[in-house]
Amino acid sequence: GSGGRRAEAAVEKKEKKRVYSARRNKYRKLKIGVLYTVMILAILTAGIAIGATVLFKIDTIQVVGESRYDPQEIISLSGVEKGENLITIDTAEGEAAIMSRMPYLETVRIKRKIPSTVNIEVTEAQAAGCIAYQNQYVIISGSGKVLELAQAPLEGVPVIKGAAIKEAELSEEIVLEDETVLTLISDIETARAAAGLASVTELDLTNPVSPTITYDGRIIIKLGMPTDLEYKLQTAVAVLTSEDMKTAQRGTLDVSLAADKGRSYFKPEYGTASQAGTSSEAKRLLLKQPQAQSYLQYLKTFPVRRTHLTAARTWQTREMMARSLLREAKRMPAAKS
Repeated sequence: GSGGRRAEAAVEKKEKKRVYSARRNKYRKLKIGVLYTVMILAILTAGIAIGATVLFKIDTIQVVGESRYDPQEIISLSGVEKGENLITIDTAEGEAAIMSRMPYLETVRIKRKIPSTVNIEVTEAQAAGCIAYQNQYVIISGSGKVLELAQAPLEGVPVIKGAAIKEAELSEEIVLEDETVLTLISDIETARAAAGLASVTELDLTNPVSPTITYDGRIIIKLGMPTDLEYKLQTAVAVLTSEDMKTAQRGTLDVSLAADKGRSYFKPEYGTASQAGTSSEAKRLLLKQPQAQSYLQYLKTFPVRRTHLTAARTWQTREMMARSLLREAKRMPAAKS
């Protein structure tokens, strides 16, 4: 009876005391573990901070890469000084400061080199074109960066026609009324450099569907649709450097069909057109369906080739133009070989 109940109560009380004691010991151990962890992290943080302050002091700052600017001026503009902490310097701010004050630098990268060196890597921008604007000329690089404002075109730099400027600020990317023209300039400059075509004196983009390049002030190169530009310009270089071309020869070189048909045509000034590389008589070039389709395909490549996208209305205008040309081409007779 009563003795058994008292025994059960004593056992239950003893069990509760044991569970409570176990929980208290577990909590105490957890508390001690957290305290030790915090202390270790604090010690490590302090050690890293002290180590960074003592071990990573900058003692060498150097400019890597050739440019027209004095390396000491570049270092000064970067804001990086000897004795500073290598880890805490603001590289982005330094890069922006250099780029804004030195327009003829295409790229600037400030890099840390542990334990105590800072490298400022620079590449110089190359003038790719001169565009008339407000009684002066805007000199731009192949990427569209404004390098300088000049009173006259720079010697050896092509004049670009058909590129209406909306805004031009030194060291910033030029803003054109038609953004697709800037992409076209970049594409042609890239292809020109890859093909090794020098002595370009003019780039005419008045008709962006069929741009032309003037070589050495005497030969107009017709590109046709702005596709396969590198191949077309490689063809132009091969023709211009051939033994058949005279040094003082003037005329028009048509490479618009070089990629599709493997043909190019040269028409001397005051002369008759001749097919470069074949014996067939040159025919008057007609706009054909494949060329219009190529241009539509070219338009679709813009978004992935530029960091900024053209306004939707510009796309619609260009697409409508190409489709109109395509409809007209279907009504035309195909050109004979």
